[in-house]
Amino acid sequence: MARHVQVEREYGLGQITDKGADTILLWNPAFLRLNSARWCSRQEYCDKGYLNLPDDAAAMLRGALAIEAKSDCPACNAGVDLTTAGFSVKLFANTLLASCRAGCANSFQCNGRNPRAVSSYEDLWRITIANYHAGPGCVSYAVYAAWAANGREVLWDEVKEQFTEACLGVVPYVDKITRYESINEVYYRAFTSSRNRATLLQKYAG
Repeated sequence: MARHVQVEREYGLGQITDKGADTILLWNPAFLRLNSARWCSRQEYCDKGYLNLPDDAAAMLRGALAIEAKSDCPACNAGVDLTTAGFSVKLFANTLLASCRAGCANSFQCNGRNPRAVSSYEDLWRITIANYHAGPGCVSYAVYAAWAANGREVLWDEVKEQFTEACLGVVPYVDKITRYESINEVYYRAFTSSRNRATLLQKYAG
């Protein structure tokens, strides 16, 4: 089993960052309401909604979320504390959902069209991953700039050229994540090929 490596300023199995916490609190309010008792030192803060919190309260809320997401445990098997991993997985899934909503909203706001009409499924996934890692501020600017230059489609290959210097780190991150998807697609095509199916089944089923 591969060992989980904790990266500085990233928390949990999904390696959520401060910007990722910002995304889920902005774009998945139901998740905040469900967990407000766990994270809010004062319930009235969460009742206001994340967008209406003062800066210090918002920072404390992001910090509480990130701390609870931590599942690394050097003394545990594979470096993961299984008693906290369940919440980390839920957080990862809900942050992806929030990131997808943010990306689709960015696309709609800049062109007024259904995101599926101007982006492929693959492009929308890459924009979602970028939102997850860099936050909607970075992605919003890049999507608007790409649409202004193109005017027909929102394509990841054009969006990634529009990130500001402070956001450029998201490009290799997205490329790395989607590279694994591409490798899986290669294996899938090979497996479903009638010529290779029997050979691969024999190799991996044994």
